[in-house]
Amino acid sequence: MLYNFSHFILWPVFRWVFGFEVVGWEKVPREGPVILCCNHASFLDPPIVGLAMRKRAVWFMARDTLFRQPLFGALIRLLHAFPVKRGGVDRRAWKLFQDLVGSGRAVLVFPEGTRSPDGTLRAGKAGTGMLIRRCPGAAVIPVRIRGSEKALPKGGKWFRRTKIQVAFGSAVPLEGEFALADERDTYQKITDKVMAAIGRL
Repeated sequence: MLYNFSHFILWPVFRWVFGFEVVGWEKVPREGPVILCCNHASFLDPPIVGLAMRKRAVWFMARDTLFRQPLFGALIRLLHAFPVKRGGVDRRAWKLFQDLVGSGRAVLVFPEGTRSPDGTLRAGKAGTGMLIRRCPGAAVIPVRIRGSEKALPKGGKWFRRTKIQVAFGSAVPLEGEFALADERDTYQKITDKVMAAIGRL
């Protein structure tokens, strides 16, 4: 309920403050399992993608330290965030990711793993490829956000009024990569292909 209410409130605000624009929405499946792979430059990115998805709800991973503050942690859980430990093995988060995708939901992941300080794309982590590999049948949709690094840059404390655009791409074909051995090199190849698709947007 809070998720839908926040969407209703934030859409006109983002349109007015950031000239919010969405391109390629028609390329996102309206139902069924979807993994959204997006560049990352700002704390605004999760709600930006959530708004861009319109009536389709999105779940997303957030670093576990954000959940240590009880009130804020409870709030972002209501907004479909779930914790993941960065830089290590977190099988609980991986399992939840698989379960969400497997049940036909849309789940957002940031392959770069952390925010870019200037909006330029960084190399993606093999962990994203591993998660994708564990979710056969899911549509892997590349997403590119432009402008969030100016609206609320890494290390910034105040919003800036600037244009934000979200572009969705066509599903990334990964049949060849899925036929390879289930190993780290394959995971990295999947991530690299996804990052290349993001870069083309």
